[in-house]
Amino acid sequence: MCLNVPGQIKEINKKSFVVQYNQQEVKVPNSIIKDIKEGDWVIVQNKCITQKLTKKQADEFFKLIK
Repeated sequence: MCLNVPGQIKEINKKSFVVQYNQQEVKVPNSIIKDIKEGDWVIVQNKCITQKLTKKQADEFFKLIK
């Protein structure tokens, strides 16, 4: 079983998305979600954005793992 942590979109380029996890930024080349914009919270799985979250959902996740 794998635990996917929410990350926030910091930058969108033509070929990739930059997703920030705490202080680390990761380039993600693919997304199956079409309407993503900077500032959105997402779940990344196997180098692909698979889900878009609300800020409330991301906050609830972080409360659960503390």
